[in-house]
Amino acid sequence: PANVGDLKRLTVLNVSGCGLTGRIPVSVGGLMKLRVLDLSKQRISGQLPLELFGLPDLQVVALGNNSLDGDVPEGFSSLVSLRYLNLSSNLFSGHIPSN
Repeated sequence: PANVGDLKRLTVLNVSGCGLTGRIPVSVGGLMKLRVLDLSKQRISGQLPLELFGLPDLQVVALGNNSLDGDVPEGFSSLVSLRYLNLSSNLFSGHIPSN
């Protein structure tokens, strides 16, 4: 939902396999305490919102098995706490940033 960013204390958002459609809302950038984001096995499309890359504690990003597209954003290199990244089975192009 568009107002997911109102959940200021949320640390884990796991909705894997729930059949969500549409785009990832930019309000996800308001989840400043988020450590785990699992939106895998959905029907999510479009590009990743840049706001996602401003989450300082994000350690796990699981976005596999969706219809996300565009270049793999350079913003992943700004996620200094990132330990696990799954972008498999999407429509991304380009290279994963090396930094």
